[in-house]
Amino acid sequence: MLAVRILGCSGSYAAAGGACTGYLVQSTGTNVWLDCGPGTLANLQEFAALADLDAIVLTHAHPDHWLELPIIANALEWYEPRDRLPVYSNAHMFAEARELIGQSISTVFDWQIVDTTETVTIGDQQWRFDETDHYVPTFATRIDAEGSSLVFSSDTGPSFSLQGFVDRAGPIDMALLESTFLDRVGNEGILHLSATEAGEMAAEAGVTRLVLTHQAPREERPAHVDAARAVFGGDVALAEVGGQYAAAGD
Repeated sequence: MLAVRILGCSGSYAAAGGACTGYLVQSTGTNVWLDCGPGTLANLQEFAALADLDAIVLTHAHPDHWLELPIIANALEWYEPRDRLPVYSNAHMFAEARELIGQSISTVFDWQIVDTTETVTIGDQQWRFDETDHYVPTFATRIDAEGSSLVFSSDTGPSFSLQGFVDRAGPIDMALLESTFLDRVGNEGILHLSATEAGEMAAEAGVTRLVLTHQAPREERPAHVDAARAVFGGDVALAEVGGQYAAAGD
């Protein structure tokens, strides 16, 4: 079963008792940590050890999506010995991480720079990438495994479309889409999605199931579900820390 476990789902900074962006993408034989925002390492260990990970995939270099990585490097170097952990990202993300982590980045990580033309195989999962509409180079990701598909928007403005993933690899079973704020009004020009825009993006791509994530901490989160449902006819759920969401069925 292809599924995603929510390790953190707050946008920009962690809500009380929460954590920033991070997800554990799991299939029968594979565990991939998708984005590792602050606070997500503690939550990861509820479901998998660092030794159990097949890879980390990082979508972009904004702090709420990756700044647990220096802590992971410290854990791997001194406390959790294992073979070098594969990491996949764009070139900009790698440059930012190397600047902060230093020489140990090559000691504990086997870093692979990828682009949107590639399909990466991690265990039994196939990963594809597309460039979003954001302030720094940012990847949306598509994962296919066991006959199911999952897309994560990462951070993006409304001009991005999931259609490129559909054209390349077929229908999308589940989309994990950012829904930073409820309404575009008052947030004009900000390169994040409103709840309505997330619903519209899922509907346009023919997605079966939508999971809303990355709400800013002071948002009324349940209202995001109502707004998305008004424009998207499929199943809509709200990401909750610790929750698991299956790409096809429950």
